[in-house]
Amino acid sequence: MAWMVRTRHAPRVRPITDRGADMPVRRRAGKRRSTDGLDQWFFVFSSGHDFFDELADLGIETDAYHCPSMEDAESAWRRLGDAFLEIPRHPEQGEPWALKEFGPPTKRRGKRRR
Repeated sequence: MAWMVRTRHAPRVRPITDRGADMPVRRRAGKRRSTDGLDQWFFVFSSGHDFFDELADLGIETDAYHCPSMEDAESAWRRLGDAFLEIPRHPEQGEPWALKEFGPPTKRRGKRRR
């Protein structure tokens, strides 16, 4: 049985569940931890090359060999590397290119705070 209760913020009436309490608010995922773009960077992180020109969808330019700039690749690795490493890989594939090139994604290199 649902009871109707008037809220103090809005003149609308909203139902309350049978337990007599509102449902808890679902937490939103942080925007800094977003994995948008991981699909486009997947092959670059694996091999260093954008074989299917997927980075063009993100506005990232590549050279004649389909390689993005090292600065773009490193910033994407720092942002998306943890999510990339959670994707299961076949043991014979070896270590990903980005992990060899830039190290662990959470490690900061040579930057100090003031």
